[in-house]
Amino acid sequence: MKKLQTALAGLIVSASLLLSLAPVGAETAEPSPYVIDAVVSEGRMLVAIREVSAGLGAEVEWVSAEQIVMVRLGETELRLKIGSRQVMKGNERLEIDVPAQILNGSTYVPIRFISQGLNGSIDYDPSTRSADIRLQDKRVRVITPATHNQSALTQARIDALIAKANEATRLSDFKQIRTHFRPYFTDAYINKLIRQGGPGNNYRFTEQPHTYSDEQTGAITQTSADAVSAGLPIERGLILTWADGTWKVNDIYFKVLYP
Repeated sequence: MKKLQTALAGLIVSASLLLSLAPVGAETAEPSPYVIDAVVSEGRMLVAIREVSAGLGAEVEWVSAEQIVMVRLGETELRLKIGSRQVMKGNERLEIDVPAQILNGSTYVPIRFISQGLNGSIDYDPSTRSADIRLQDKRVRVITPATHNQSALTQARIDALIAKANEATRLSDFKQIRTHFRPYFTDAYINKLIRQGGPGNNYRFTEQPHTYSDEQTGAITQTSADAVSAGLPIERGLILTWADGTWKVNDIYFKVLYP
């Protein structure tokens, strides 16, 4: 019995030493952020109010007859009207730098609305063009198209190349295929496109793209919501090359991401 007591005492001392050596705060590691996409308007990051509110634990109510959005968090209630810079916080009147607006069926507000209205904090990271909104124990990561663009490609060129790659699934719509695609595709890929009768996959790819480029080559990859809905988690890759003073698609590949 004495030997058992001695062994238990040794275990307790060892456990105490291990706890004393553990990093301070390790048991309260910061949770992963709730990630949402933003759009950029007038140089401001705008977020869908329902998405950011969900990430912060707030409730949202839409009064369609008056075009008013109400956000509630604890004792705080915010009211804002579409197209207006005015925000009512209880009886206090605030002003945001970009009016609330409806985009693709969702109400968008500048992220400053959160810091002004709900007393959250915002940390902006210029290297990734992203921002963290913090409110009590909640953290929302706001990313923009530029966050995914680790390259010298402009957003306008990325959008144009994606649009033409989607159009390539409908070659029969174009009488002059070479003329239509030559500003965006290399001649080598246009020849392959015509020979194959298309890129090899008819899904449209409209999800957030990721890009990369060096001096002469690059890539744009993205998934397709339509393909995922059909049970096909496919990634499309546009292989780019610098030609004729601009970025052009030199090939397109498809990859199944998981079984």
